[in-house]
Amino acid sequence: MNTISRRSLLAVAGISSLTAISTSARVNTSRFYSCGAAMGTPAVHIDSDIPFEQAYIDTTIPYHHSTLKLIEIARDDIEDERLLTVIEELETELPSELEELASLREELFGDAEPEAATHEMMLISMGGVESCTDQSHMDFMDQKWVKKTYGSRDDKEFSFVSMMVLLLEMAQHQHTVATQLAEYGEVVNFSTRIEELRTPQIKVMREVRGELMSAY
Repeated sequence: MNTISRRSLLAVAGISSLTAISTSARVNTSRFYSCGAAMGTPAVHIDSDIPFEQAYIDTTIPYHHSTLKLIEIARDDIEDERLLTVIEELETELPSELEELASLREELFGDAEPEAATHEMMLISMGGVESCTDQSHMDFMDQKWVKKTYGSRDDKEFSFVSMMVLLLEMAQHQHTVATQLAEYGEVVNFSTRIEELRTPQIKVMREVRGELMSAY
C-alpha cells in the first residue's frame, strides 16, 4: 500500500489540479469545481496521527449538513421532477445517516464532539487525492458559505444541481476510500451501503446538469 508521510501533507494539500465546471453568462461567473474525476482513483493511506475513521466521519458529517442546507434553501426553486425525486430521497436518507455517523463516532472515540475538518483530515479521507482538499472544496462543508453562494446565483436550478453534484461527488469519493482503507467493520459496512445509495442519485444529477449546460 502506498503511503504519503505526514511531513509531505502541507506541500501536497497546497497543489490542485481541479476540473472546472464551466458556467454560462446566465450564471454567476464564479466557478464550481469538481473532484469527480478522482472517483475511482486508488486510495492511498496517509501516515498521520489522525485515525482514518475519525477523518472520514468528521468530514462526512459536514458534507451531509451542507447537502441538507442546500436542499432547504433551494427546494422551492426546483421544478425538474428528477431532481425533486432525488431531493426527497436525500431528505429521508441523510438525517438517519447522520445519526449513524454520530453513533459510530461515539462507539469509536467516546462522547467527544466531531472536530472541525482540516486539510490533513480531508487528505486522509480522500485517500491522498490532493485536488479535492483545497479551499474551494473545504468551503462546501460550511453551511453559511453554501447558503451565501447559492443565494448569489441567478440561475437557481443550474446552480443547485452544480453545487449538489460537487457535494455528492466529494462525499462519494470518501465513501469509496472508506471501503478500501477503514479497519472498523461497521464503518466499511456503512460506507459501502451509502456508496450504493448515492451512485444512481449522482447519475441523475449529472444528467440534469449536462442538459442544462447544453441548453445554454
